[in-house]
Amino acid sequence: MNPQFYGTKRHVVFVRGRGRLTIPASVRAKYGLEKGTALVLAEEEDRLVLYPSQEGYVEAVLDRVSSALKEQGLTLKEVLEQDEEVRMELLRDQYPELVEMLER
Repeated sequence: MNPQFYGTKRHVVFVRGRGRLTIPASVRAKYGLEKGTALVLAEEEDRLVLYPSQEGYVEAVLDRVSSALKEQGLTLKEVLEQDEEVRMELLRDQYPELVEMLER
């Protein structure tokens, strides 16, 4: 086994007619890949790396976050508001003079 792949999950896929290949369903589900999802094929030295385009990846991650929040009965707005409170609390603890200036 090639040492550069230790610790990575690998899937064998075959190039079919017209250069098509099928990505396993488990991988498509994990990364939110659907028909029409843009992927980037990068050539890295002696290997090919396939990954979702930045826009598609961000959309898939946001969908996963949204689903996870719904399961917990939360909204993104609630989480962001909580984060703001946590950030202000940390600022008050570590930089009280700065918070005092901000609150003027």
